[in-house]
Amino acid sequence: RMAGFNEDGGWAAMGNATLNLSDFASVNVAGRVETAGFGGIEDNVQDRRMDDYTQFNVSTNAQLGKFFPEKAKVSIPVYYAYGKEVSKPKYDPTNTDLLLKESLETLETGHERDSLEDLAKTVYTTKSFNITNLKVDIKSKKFPMPYDPANFSLSYAYTEADEHNPDVLRSVTRDHKGTFMYQYNIQPKPWEPFKKFKSLSKPIFRIIKDINIYYLPSSVNYATTLRRQYEEEQERDLTGAGID
Repeated sequence: RMAGFNEDGGWAAMGNATLNLSDFASVNVAGRVETAGFGGIEDNVQDRRMDDYTQFNVSTNAQLGKFFPEKAKVSIPVYYAYGKEVSKPKYDPTNTDLLLKESLETLETGHERDSLEDLAKTVYTTKSFNITNLKVDIKSKKFPMPYDPANFSLSYAYTEADEHNPDVLRSVTRDHKGTFMYQYNIQPKPWEPFKKFKSLSKPIFRIIKDINIYYLPSSVNYATTLRRQYEEEQERDLTGAGID
């Protein structure tokens, strides 16, 4: 006969660090660990963790335009991030009456133990990389021209997510996105037909005297985006009797 609860406790820790490299780049690293049995002070036994959980994230922002001469006015803002979450259950997902460590001890070869441990874990990995608004900010000195390099900009973003768990052998999502933009600010002078009429200098006629008409557009904008997405998922064959 069994009675009561298994009240074995767990522990948790977390950390966060940031490194600034002048005005060139910054790096942020964060991590967290929680073991089976950990929970809040007011949590009951059933609300505590039933797995060993680890999380790791690193991200960085960098301005690669700093490698170019200042006169070039090159701007290349780059962002990269990597994250990984791992959940290792306390009980064997193929035989929930046994602890995972007990099931591993019954296997004879290291290959079998590695296979079962890989099947039991839930691993989620993310990667992202992007360049936002890459441009050369050089303009004509007297008057903005359509061919000024500052009118053109490029952006690119890439994200990837990879996951596997006891039910899914492999799940992958990849997303590429590229954007080209053109923006030309013309700054035309308005036509003010009543500005020189002295008879309209009285305040009552100001609404008429201040009439102005722009015969040219103030800006010309064009943007195009290309996107490519890929998804793949393969479920595990759980009909087999053993671990390969």
